[in-house]
Amino acid sequence: MKSNKLTNYLRGEKMKFLYDSNGKQIAYEDDGDLFSEDGKYLGYYYDDYEIFVSKNGRYLGEIYDDDRLVARINSGFSSTKFSVRSGSVGTRYSGYSTSGISLPSQYENVKDI
Repeated sequence: MKSNKLTNYLRGEKMKFLYDSNGKQIAYEDDGDLFSEDGKYLGYYYDDYEIFVSKNGRYLGEIYDDDRLVARINSGFSSTKFSVRSGSVGTRYSGYSTSGISLPSQYENVKDI
């Protein structure tokens, strides 16, 4: 298991808002669970691989630049089936934004949120 700033951050220390590359809030993470800005359960953080997995068990994305939820183009996890998990309903947190960033060519904004 890797130990890094993100892994430690996602171990329940606090809630984290996540944005796309344009700076629009698209989700938030709370204690390893991923929610849409309207509180819908989206998936979970898979600590061993440092990725987010959808509630249906598919690769969803990963963190880039500390607070961007993005998908790696041609990720090795794209065809992997992970555990399916159901989650609770979260709280609505919407309307937050931050400045946009440029993504390296191997990343794109997550499409399934």
